Amino acid sequence: MRISYAMKTMAVLFMLSLSAGQSLYAQAPNATVAPTKEDDEKKYGSRNAENLKASRSVKEMKNNDIVTMNADYNHIIMTGQSLSVGADSEVTLSTEQKHGNVMIGDDVSFWIQNDNSKFFPLIGKQGRGGENPVFGTANFFKKLYEDTKGPERVIISSSCGTSGKSIEQLSKDGPNCDLDEKAQIAAKKWCLWSKMPGAVRAGKEISAKLGKSYSVIAVCWVQGETNYSPNGADWASTKDDYKKKLAEYRQNFINDAVNDIAGQKKPPAFITYQTGGAYSNDTNAVAIGMAQWELTQEVPGCYMAAPKYPFVSYGGHLTANGYRWMGAQFAKVLDKVLLKRQGWKPLSPRNLSLEGRTISIDFHVPEPPLVFDGTYIGRKKMDSGNKGFAVLDIDGEVPVKSVRIVMDTIVEILCARDFHKGSVYVKYAGKTPFDGNGNLRDSDTAVSEDLYIYDPNAKNLPDENIAELVGKPYPLYNWCIAFYMKAGK
Repeated sequence: MRISYAMKTMAVLFMLSLSAGQSLYAQAPNATVAPTKEDDEKKYGSRNAENLKASRSVKEMKNNDIVTMNADYNHIIMTGQSLSVGADSEVTLSTEQKHGNVMIGDDVSFWIQNDNSKFFPLIGKQGRGGENPVFGTANFFKKLYEDTKGPERVIISSSCGTSGKSIEQLSKDGPNCDLDEKAQIAAKKWCLWSKMPGAVRAGKEISAKLGKSYSVIAVCWVQGETNYSPNGADWASTKDDYKKKLAEYRQNFINDAVNDIAGQKKPPAFITYQTGGAYSNDTNAVAIGMAQWELTQEVPGCYMAAPKYPFVSYGGHLTANGYRWMGAQFAKVLDKVLLKRQGWKPLSPRNLSLEGRTISIDFHVPEPPLVFDGTYIGRKKMDSGNKGFAVLDIDGEVPVKSVRIVMDTIVEILCARDFHKGSVYVKYAGKTPFDGNGNLRDSDTAVSEDLYIYDPNAKNLPDENIAELVGKPYPLYNWCIAFYMKAGK
């Protein structure tokens, strides 16, 4: 058989690439030859080892930034907007209390005009607010605490959020906050900020009546949707503005409630989720989600529990199961930082490298290895397309040829054309074209105590009857945060 000149040339090039100690794939990004494990090990092995080492070091950090759980009564407050209060959850799942957790008054939603003079068991009631995510947080966290066999502690839970509000409206200088509590009640003009110190004051006073010590151990922040779409209002919609206001919100709570009312020396854990899914917005480069993530990297005592997108939803608001699932993720992170006293970071990028048409992303992976998996877009498990990754340069979106996981901690994106002059950016779980969703998670084996419930006699939609979930605990994988970052130097 005659061998053509072209075939001989390709063979020579292949041998030259091997003699140079490089894979053909690295030499020619448009090649159809799939890289082997040996290729990946040679190209990415040392980086993967460094990523694994960095991820282990996060677990090994000694966490002294937040209060310890030494009080008799320990308060967890969840606040924000609609997703913080279980909006549109329709049914209530957490109707029993197995762990001795309590709430202030007979409703977990705290208002200063309620009777806030005593504790009641922490339970939800049908037709009264649906499934508040703080139920899942408090109950699963108490279960994890009980597993430590420590001294008996009681968890108080309060929901202080208000649907449809910006961070400005929820903050200390929001509307009607020039009125004291009595004036607010008389005028029926509510300062939404008052719920936060009000809940702490009530928790402290009831605990004192019982002869028990009290502390605030966590604030869970679930907000950002309104700031993603300010619709002309003068509300923070850039990364830096929102991050500044979120830091101020936390510090005001520490000053006014933690220090002045609770009288504790160390702050509670401040745990945020990441606004996303259908509420994401690309106008300012995933600004709100990036601000929430950056705050947790820059301010000690702040942590990100999870992005919004993995949980079953109605597109925007979560289902009852989705809220309880999200609540369990908050509890898992609380267990790590408050009980185990570890450091914590979500699944997130460490570095983005650029070589030819190839972008490789190093990740912090809480529980390696990385995995591509479908997420529930609404109530249907789906692939987002390109696993949620998009690449952009000065001319707009760059066509992506392939996205694959290499080693335990690295994702490689091969693009279909050369990059044009200027910076190259990678967006994950952005609004366009994936509606705030992605498909990258770790391999965490943790699961919740609560089970996914489908009740055909309740108001559940038929497509919430998801066979792979019903009757099983919620899987608590760590899903990659949404991000918008520059590749290369």
